[in-house]
Amino acid sequence: MQTTDKAAILAPFEKRVQDANSEVAKQHAQACVGTVAGVVEIIKKTTLTLPNRALDPATLPLTVDLGGYTIVIEAFPGHSGTDLIVKVTEQNVVFTGDLLFNGSFPATFDEQSTISGWRNTLKTLASFDKDTIFAPGHGQLCGQEGIALARNVFDDIVEQAEKMYQAGVPVSEAVDRYAIPEKFKSMPMWSWNFCIATAITKLYAEWGGK
Repeated sequence: MQTTDKAAILAPFEKRVQDANSEVAKQHAQACVGTVAGVVEIIKKTTLTLPNRALDPATLPLTVDLGGYTIVIEAFPGHSGTDLIVKVTEQNVVFTGDLLFNGSFPATFDEQSTISGWRNTLKTLASFDKDTIFAPGHGQLCGQEGIALARNVFDDIVEQAEKMYQAGVPVSEAVDRYAIPEKFKSMPMWSWNFCIATAITKLYAEWGGK
């Protein structure tokens, strides 16, 4: 993105606005344009640094002695194809990266994100010690209540998507028909298309639907 013209990046998202077949779809698409524009601005102002070596998932978990603190690095599926968690074992702290959006709808737009894999990862995190402190990629520090909330959000998206899938609703319509429950309406999201639409699209693909 740093070497690509901003207009070129935004073009396909702006086309979605033009091609929207309902006012709701148009609103969702327009919000996505604003979100992408903000992301592009951040990326173009960011200096990228690379690790001194890549981590091969096949070699994980990896235990590292930091001189008084031991950390364990593990790989899990979900938000992207490169998700890691870092456990600080002596402190009972887990850095989850973007595998946990605490208090907000998760962003599911990465090409390698997997909804079923993400739900399994959250199930694994829920099996950790009840006093574990989680440092999420987005949101405040939390305990198991943060994991439970994230699982509930995914459960609701899956439940509604599955009902539409079984009813034969095409994915092009389903992505805009999800109804946010009252209990989640105060939760922020990057944009509808980055969080809801992509999640439902991926679920339909997992179920073999169109």
